[in-house]
Amino acid sequence: MRRKEKDIETRKQLAAAALAKKRYRALLVFLAVFFFFFGVLGTCLQLRDDAWKIISYIGWVCGLMVSCAGIISADMSEPRDQD
Repeated sequence: MRRKEKDIETRKQLAAAALAKKRYRALLVFLAVFFFFFGVLGTCLQLRDDAWKIISYIGWVCGLMVSCAGIISADMSEPRDQD
């Protein structure tokens, strides 16, 4: 009986950890798209004003930092699940 309870708790913890990893990945994707959008927008409008030039640089640099954070935090020690 005690072993079953331990197995159930372990499964719950593994499911919670998998959900947290998916949320983290979704957050990184959102931030990358957000910053790259402002990088593109700033690049397109940089001839109008110098502020857009600065927004462009900030957007590209932050987007690249978020991308690097995703690459560094990727766990490639085990293959991905099929789900």
